[in-house]
Amino acid sequence: MPAVALAERNEGPGAGEKYPEPPPEVVRVVVRITPQRLVGAIAD
Repeated sequence: MPAVALAERNEGPGAGEKYPEPPPEVVRVVVRITPQRLVGAIAD
């Protein structure tokens, strides 16, 4: 969810004006890392 939408949802209309939208050529990638196995003291 873009920062503008989050700000307006949480703070009200117009709150997202301080967060400019990035140009369309900007791509954001989210990488989620999840462990395949647990080792060490936490696995016991």
